[in-house]
Amino acid sequence: MEITHERTRRLFAKNIRRDPSTGRYYVRVGEQSAEVVVEDTPYTVRSVTVREGPDGRPEDYILHLNDETQETLAPESLRIGPENVLYCKVKEGAERARFLRAAYYQICAGLEYDETADRYWLPWRDGRITIEADGRPREE
Repeated sequence: MEITHERTRRLFAKNIRRDPSTGRYYVRVGEQSAEVVVEDTPYTVRSVTVREGPDGRPEDYILHLNDETQETLAPESLRIGPENVLYCKVKEGAERARFLRAAYYQICAGLEYDETADRYWLPWRDGRITIEADGRPREE
């Protein structure tokens, strides 16, 4: 069941935790906690801000998550899942986050195409992140 009420969604997003011993997710508010079923990911990337370096190239991609935190994208964690859904790791690599459509389009706006290699890549610092067809990115 999707949570559509904005204040409830925010409350859940800010208070969801995974029990490392069981892998199950719980929402804890004060002294109350309840187990919740996470169908895909507990975190979503709602938007992306590109921070440019002095040369105008992307230095970092700042992810704005559904729990109202911000994190710098770990480019090696980008994955393309079923139905071309983009994922990455967040929370120090402990959790997976799914890019919402707006954030997906923001990332895709920065993609460049290498015609000779028939690949798309994302400019990053002094190199690039190539996202392979199987979803594993590679820094070049």
